[in-house]
Amino acid sequence: VRIGEIGAGGGKLDLSAGSLIVERAWLRKADLKLVMDAGGRLNLQDMVPGPGSAPAAAEKAATAPFKVGVKSVEIAGINADFEDRGSGIRLGVQEAGAKLSGVSSNLSDALDFDAALRLREGGEARAKGRVVPSLASVDASVKVDRLALAPVQPLMARYLKLVLASGSVSADGKLQVGGKGAQVRYTGNAGLSDLLLNEEGGKQFAALKAASAEGIALQLGPNSLEVPELRLDAPQAQLLIEADRSLNASRFLVQPGSAAAPASATAAAPVAAESGTAKGPAPATPTGVDTPDPFPAAVRRLRITNARLDFEDLSLRPQFGAKIHDLTGVVTGLSTSPTTRSRLELDGRVDEFGLARIRGELNPFFPRNNTAVNVVFRNVDMTTATPYAMKFAGYKIAAGKISLDLNYKVRNSQLEGDNQVVIDQLTLGERVDGPDALKLPLELAIAILKDSNGRIDLGLPVSGSLDDPQFSYGAVIWKAVTNVLTRIVTAPFRALGALFGGGGEKLEAIDFDPGSAAILPPEREKLLQLAQVLAKREQLKLVIPGRYNEEADAPLLRENAMRREILGRAGVRLAEGEAPGPIDIGDKVQRTALREAFSARHGAPALEKLQEEIEQRALTARAPEAGPRPEPVAAWRRAIGVVQGEPNLRFPGAYYNTLVQRLAASQPLPPDALTSLAGARAAAIVAALKEAGIDAARISQAAAEKTDINRRMVPLKLELASR
Repeated sequence: VRIGEIGAGGGKLDLSAGSLIVERAWLRKADLKLVMDAGGRLNLQDMVPGPGSAPAAAEKAATAPFKVGVKSVEIAGINADFEDRGSGIRLGVQEAGAKLSGVSSNLSDALDFDAALRLREGGEARAKGRVVPSLASVDASVKVDRLALAPVQPLMARYLKLVLASGSVSADGKLQVGGKGAQVRYTGNAGLSDLLLNEEGGKQFAALKAASAEGIALQLGPNSLEVPELRLDAPQAQLLIEADRSLNASRFLVQPGSAAAPASATAAAPVAAESGTAKGPAPATPTGVDTPDPFPAAVRRLRITNARLDFEDLSLRPQFGAKIHDLTGVVTGLSTSPTTRSRLELDGRVDEFGLARIRGELNPFFPRNNTAVNVVFRNVDMTTATPYAMKFAGYKIAAGKISLDLNYKVRNSQLEGDNQVVIDQLTLGERVDGPDALKLPLELAIAILKDSNGRIDLGLPVSGSLDDPQFSYGAVIWKAVTNVLTRIVTAPFRALGALFGGGGEKLEAIDFDPGSAAILPPEREKLLQLAQVLAKREQLKLVIPGRYNEEADAPLLRENAMRREILGRAGVRLAEGEAPGPIDIGDKVQRTALREAFSARHGAPALEKLQEEIEQRALTARAPEAGPRPEPVAAWRRAIGVVQGEPNLRFPGAYYNTLVQRLAASQPLPPDALTSLAGARAAAIVAALKEAGIDAARISQAAAEKTDINRRMVPLKLELASR
């Protein structure tokens, strides 16, 4: 300890009253070296004298305590080197300071404080509030600004063989320690920025541009975490299959007892053994719905933007790589409760022009129960999969696009999959012999599979038990593909795109998502190819009529408008252009918004009548022979509670889902909503073609018309004419 200046000024000594009141005291310019041992004891504690002898203590107890108080204490310019030998964390504290008022020898007296510090590694922290020393209670506002995470590297190294290259944390909220209820409670905001995790050799493994959450409610003792909305901006990760077929993530885990574990951790074992507290391995606790949750947590809304996953398979020759990027979407209802399921809507891009889409419901903490997920990949270039084709099919891939529509359902660890695979314009390259390749005339099989449009459409149902140690999803899929290929009969082969030279994709239609005028990545590629064709054929011009399908577009327009209205009533703020995501009927505020919206649109009597109708219908639907069963509302009370101000429902799930359906079905639309959507689609195509270099004089936009739906997409068919 090195102290620059310490002093006091002003005050009053009253011997008769046994008190000393000092007006102010100060400590300036101090340098400290703080060391905490593995048992949590600071070295400064050794400098403080212990309690006196028993007779002296008895004598002191017999006399009235002498009261000492300091009205104002100022601490400034404190620098400290801190080392926690238990975790290996080292911190450099700079220019720490504090202002205290109401300091007293009576530890039951509350004192106010305002403290701040900077870390040498980066970042600042400030706290202002009140402390009651005798109760070890704190009530303070805290603000952390970009506090560096680098000092926690030694602690992270206990568990992961990764380097925390950068990252900082920020927070702004209220901290309460002690008092009634939870031992520790934090409410407020928190954020993480510029996180970068590298492998020990320096290669990037994972990154995160920013994470932010507002309205966090965290408490310890009892434990719970509630986050209304968590936003993740540009998370990135690298997933590799190594040459030995292992995942790269597995080699980053520190194995128990390995050399990577700090010496302090292993040294603690003999101490525990001598003290009699050492125990053998705890019995395994089965994972299931009856297992108590040690830390209940819920994130009502998770919004992900611009996520990226880089995948490489180094076990193949040549090696395979793919990138899923621009993954953006919303997940609602994340919870550690086994009775809940999250809803997710995510969209992204595969390589340059491929589309990735994920929809469904699951509980990521209990994925083996009640999971239903739909994963869609469209327009993925098959030439990138040449390494797999060489290994398993014995051919290189010269050209082709693949689309996958994968539907998975898991209940009680039983997987049922209904997968649809569509391959367009597949062209094989040279043959490559290999021990794992199919011994089938693959060229003939592909020629037979292709329909008149050059498309291969396969249905691949799969099933299996996730509890089976021999279960492999890849093996199940490959077996299904092999079975289909061996049962092929016949189908004509003809390439699409003959109008534009043959061998290309069908370019006469641009597909849109129902209710949307956004051009998807696969369709943008079509327009780029079309522009190249028009550039070579100057005599052609393009007519672009607006197209809409009322049965497909109107429900989506109504549903999105309804979602925005409900979220607006619930106080959820959406940025310009943000998708509203699904309604969370587990959220009380959104349930209230649903009831209010229905009453405003149809009247309160209609809402009451609907409640009676749903309750009666649900009761009637029960089979008489099924016998009595637990009240359905009991499970809902565990999940969302029945609170004052809400109707006491026996079947709340049916009630609120019906409200969502009725509101969406009755959502009013402007008279020109469909024709405006059609016009916006045509305008988007015109803009994309102009951007690709096509002269505006060669493009004309026609009136909006109805069209049929095609494979759940709304096609806008283009027309060619002579100039």
